[in-house]
Amino acid sequence: MLKKFGLDNGGRIRSVVNKVGQVGGPFRTFEFEVIAGNDDDFNIELMEDGTQLNFDMRYVYWCSRLAGERKRMLEQEFIEGQVIADAFCGVGAIIVTAAKKLGCNVIANDLNPDAVKYAEANAERNLIPNEKFHVECRDARDFIRSLRTKGKPSQIISF
Repeated sequence: MLKKFGLDNGGRIRSVVNKVGQVGGPFRTFEFEVIAGNDDDFNIELMEDGTQLNFDMRYVYWCSRLAGERKRMLEQEFIEGQVIADAFCGVGAIIVTAAKKLGCNVIANDLNPDAVKYAEANAERNLIPNEKFHVECRDARDFIRSLRTKGKPSQIISF
């Protein structure tokens, strides 16, 4: 059965899951069932647009289908060296890449403390200096209001 799901690939894919139910709750997570593989290892390690990301999918929201939109924003909307504020940063896919590839300064936020932990770890994993990357854990409305005291960002994102 593992071969059917591509799990005979030298350990790169350890589990295959199926999402059950809807995305929900304050942290926008979802339940899933294990179809094949290891049913206690949900740690994701991936490379997106040259950025290494790591997170446990049980505790954070992740959507691979947004990779195209993240790439489009990086190529068409962000400018090298600008200040970016992200009210819903998740594990940091777009903001870590913006800091890494474009030298952007990041002020970010997520309500989910696990997402904040992973965003900070992903920035470190990708060698983003602390002075270019700051993440908070609070309600997005409060975060956006607080931007007035942090200097005006060039770009505010909230997708």
